[in-house]
Amino acid sequence: MLVQQKRHLACGLLATLGLAACGEPKATDDAGTSKQDGRLEIVADALTTVAADAPRSPPRRPILILSPAIVIDIDIVDGISPGRPVIFTLTNSGTAPTKALLSPEIGGINFGNFELIETQDRCTGIELQPGFRCVFAVRPLANGNGQYSGTLTLGDGEVTSNVGSLSGRATGFDPAVRLTATSGDPSKMNVPGGISPGPAMTFTVENEGRLDTSALARPTIVGSNPENFQIVTDADQCTGEFLAPGAHCTFQVVPVAEVNGKFSATLTVGDGNVVSNIASLSGVASDFDPALTLRVLAGDPSAMSVSGGTSPGLTVTFSVENTGVVDTAELRAPKLSDAIGGPHFEFVSDDCAGTILEPTQSCELQLRPFASVNGGYSATLSIDDGSVVSNELTLIGKASGFDPLLVLTATYGDPAEMTIQGSSPGSIVIFQLKNSGKASTSVLASPSLQGTHSTNFQLVGGQDECSGAILAPHAKCTFGIRPVSINNGAFSAVLTVHDAGTTSNEIALNAVASGLAPVLALSASEGNPTSMNITGSSPGPVVTFAVRNTGSAQTVPLAAPSIVGDTANFEIVSDDCAGERLVPGASCALRIRPVAPDNGTYSANLGVAAGPTSTNVVTLSGEATGLAAALTLSVDGDPRAMDIVGGQSPGPALTFTLTNSGTATSAAIATPRLYPNPDAFQVVSGRNECTGMKLAAGARCTFDVQPVASSNGGYSATLAVDAGALTSNGITLLGTASGF
Repeated sequence: MLVQQKRHLACGLLATLGLAACGEPKATDDAGTSKQDGRLEIVADALTTVAADAPRSPPRRPILILSPAIVIDIDIVDGISPGRPVIFTLTNSGTAPTKALLSPEIGGINFGNFELIETQDRCTGIELQPGFRCVFAVRPLANGNGQYSGTLTLGDGEVTSNVGSLSGRATGFDPAVRLTATSGDPSKMNVPGGISPGPAMTFTVENEGRLDTSALARPTIVGSNPENFQIVTDADQCTGEFLAPGAHCTFQVVPVAEVNGKFSATLTVGDGNVVSNIASLSGVASDFDPALTLRVLAGDPSAMSVSGGTSPGLTVTFSVENTGVVDTAELRAPKLSDAIGGPHFEFVSDDCAGTILEPTQSCELQLRPFASVNGGYSATLSIDDGSVVSNELTLIGKASGFDPLLVLTATYGDPAEMTIQGSSPGSIVIFQLKNSGKASTSVLASPSLQGTHSTNFQLVGGQDECSGAILAPHAKCTFGIRPVSINNGAFSAVLTVHDAGTTSNEIALNAVASGLAPVLALSASEGNPTSMNITGSSPGPVVTFAVRNTGSAQTVPLAAPSIVGDTANFEIVSDDCAGERLVPGASCALRIRPVAPDNGTYSANLGVAAGPTSTNVVTLSGEATGLAAALTLSVDGDPRAMDIVGGQSPGPALTFTLTNSGTATSAAIATPRLYPNPDAFQVVSGRNECTGMKLAAGARCTFDVQPVASSNGGYSATLAVDAGALTSNGITLLGTASGF
C-alpha cells in the first residue's frame, strides 16, 4: 500500500511538470519492478524524504541580473572624451518586484573614468516587476592615455545585481612640440668685433598636440660646438612650463666665443617624453684679442694616480700658448684650485711664471700626484697674466695600495659554544679587532652579523670599543657579543667588522638555547569583569582584557578566546590576540561587552590558550535590567486610499512593517488585529512574516493587508498588532468600493 501511495504521488508531480505520463506499469525487471522511465520510485522516495525533512518553500524575492556582465572594450580613441556609450540591461529574474531601484553604482580602481548617462537611464527609481527589464547607458571618460577599469552594480537597497566588470583604454592624448625661430637667422648667430655674447635670437615653442606637455626641460644644445651657444636665463619662459594644446612660450639663445673661428650646434626642446624638431645653429667669431691656451703635451691628466702605495706618481707635461694677436703681460705662477680630497698635486718644473709670451709662443709646466692614503682626488689647473686667464684643465687621480688589514679573534669565551639556559640573553664572548696593515682604517662600522639566525646574536652595549673608531696601524679594540632567543633550539651566524673599504676575517658563531617556556597571564586592563551590567539598553560597556607573555619563550599562535557559560551574553568586540605569537614581555588586547535580549543575570569563564599553554581563567558576570520591548507599526503607502475599483475584490495590498523599537525581545506576535470592521480588510495569506515571531530588539517583520468588498460604498477599520501584553500603535484604514 505504501509503494502505491508513493508511486501515485510521483506520477502526479511528473505529470504536473510535463516530464512523464503515468499509467500501469507494462514492463518489469527480474525483481518485478516497473521500468517505466525508471524515475517514479526515485521521485517517490525523494518526495518522502522532502516531506519529512525539507523546510517550507523560500519566500518570494526579486533576483537582479545585469548584462553584459563583462565589457572589455569601453575605449576612448583619438583623444575624444567621453567615449562611445555601452547599453546595459537589468532583468528581474525573481518572483517578486523590487523596491525603487537606486542609481547604478560605479566602483573599482578607476571609477572616475566612467559616468552614467542620465538621459538614457530607464532604471533609477522604478520598481522592476518579475520578468521585466530596464536599460541604462555608461560611457568612458579620460584626459590622458592609459588603461582603466571599474565595476558596475545596481540594486534597490536590499537586493543587488551581479557585479559587472568594465575596462578600456584611452589613446590619442599626445602633445606635439614645434620649435621655430621668431627673430633673427639661426644660421648667422655671429660674434663680431670680439664682443661676446653676440646678438640674441628668439625661439618659440608651441604645443600642436591634443594633450598638455609635462614640464619642459631646459632647451638642449648639442653638436660640434655647444659651448658657443647659451640660453638667456632671464628670457627663458619655457623651462618648467606645462604647455596646454595650442599654447606657446619663448626663449632666447646668444652666441658666445673667446677666440676667432666658426662654430655650430643643434637646438631642441622636450618634456622628457616628447622632443621638438631640430633647429640648426651656426655662426662666426671675429676680431678677438689674443688669449692663453693651456694644453696637455705628455701624460693623461685624467689618470694621475698613485698605485701600489708608492708616492709620488707619474709626471704630466702641459704647455701654455699665446693664441692671441698681442703679447701677454708677465705670466703669474700657475694655479691649482677647486681641489677635492685635499692637496694631491705638486709642480716638478715651471718655465712659465715670469715669462712674457708673444703671439704663438708657448712655455711648459710639469706636475705629478702624491698621496699617503687610498682615495680619489681632483683639481683644476689654470694660468694668467693678471688680466687674461687661460682655460682650465681638470686633473683627476686615485691612490691605492695604502690599505689597513683587520684581524678578528675571540679573546674570552668560545664563539662556537655559546649557550642560553632558562633565560635570554646568554653568556658573553669578547672579541678583539687589530689593524695589522700599513694604513689607518676609516671609521669602523658596528660589528656585522650575517646568516639565517643573525638576529639571535646582539652587540653588548657598554662593551663596544670598535664602532665608530679609527684604528691606526697595529692599534686594536674590543667588543662583546651574546646570544638571544625567544625559542629553544640551535642557531648560528657569521661575524665580521669593516670600515669603508676593508673587511676583517669571518668568525662563525654557534649557540644553543634550552629551558625557555612561555607563561600566559590574563587580566582586565580596563573595566570590571564581574560587573558587566546592562541598564536600559543592550549591549553594555566594553571591558578590555590583556593577555601577556610573562615567560621566557615565544608562544605558538594564540587561539580565539574561550568563553564557557552564558556565551550568548558576552560579545567579543575586537580580538588583537588570535593568531598572534607573543614574545616574552609582549601583550595583546581583547575587548568584550555584555549583550542580553531580556532582563536577568548571566556569567561565564574567559580564557585564552596557545597550544599547550593557557592563561588563568577570569570570571565574567553581570545583570541586565530595564530592558523592555516596544512595537511600532508603519506602512509603505497611503492607508486612507485603499480603494477597490472596477468591482475587482480584493483590492491592491499595502505592506505594513512591525518594528521592535524597544530594548528587549518581544513575546510571540499575534495575528494582526482589524477592528471594528474586520470584514472590510484581510491579511494577505502567504505574505505575513510576523504572526508567531518573537522580535529581537531592533528587529522588524512585514505583512500585507488588502481591502475586500462585494458592493459599492465606503469602508474603514483600525489595524494594530499584539505581542503578549504589548500592543502597537493603531493605523486607520479607509477605502471606497466601486464598479459593483
